[in-house]
Amino acid sequence: MHSFILGALAILNGLAQGHIVITYPAWRGNNLIVNGDFPFGMQWSYPCGGISPTQNRTAWPLDGSGAVAFQPGWFRGHASNLVYINLGLGEQPSNYSMIMVPVFQINAPTENPYPGTVCLTQVSLPKGVKPKKGDLASIQIVQAQRHGAALYSCADIIFTDDLTKVPPVTGANCFNSTDIDVHNINIVKDSETVPGVEQYSY
Repeated sequence: MHSFILGALAILNGLAQGHIVITYPAWRGNNLIVNGDFPFGMQWSYPCGGISPTQNRTAWPLDGSGAVAFQPGWFRGHASNLVYINLGLGEQPSNYSMIMVPVFQINAPTENPYPGTVCLTQVSLPKGVKPKKGDLASIQIVQAQRHGAALYSCADIIFTDDLTKVPPVTGANCFNSTDIDVHNINIVKDSETVPGVEQYSY
């Protein structure tokens, strides 16, 4: 009985330590909160970790070539994660299915949280998305754990053709830590073991 209780407490402790912090563009808000409404943490809540859109939006280049940087987190024992970066259009998007960056994997040297940051300096808009000056959108980052659970966090943007309004991307707000490995994901067809699965490559 005691071992079951200790095991359950260890799981809850791990759940509370999962997190992701967007460092560029400006994060929608601090959702690293565990309370009565979110006993396992807010970031479990789809689509943006329990936080509504903000009026404090970051100007984003109209051509879509902006940067995205984040500080990943994970649960103890889960130093490997899949990361998705998606776009939702409008003031309060209801759909975040537009892929900005193909899914990729991050690996860390330890199980401890906050080992550093990941920076993507040239993130393009999804194919076919052609915003106008003043259009609103939100960028969603999803961090999927090995056991299938996911964390959600968002940043709100406004499109502009005036690049002087876009916050500069510097080594202080967008950099890659040497202790986090980033890898492309390849799904390979194996007709003998997974019948009917097609081959996908990023």
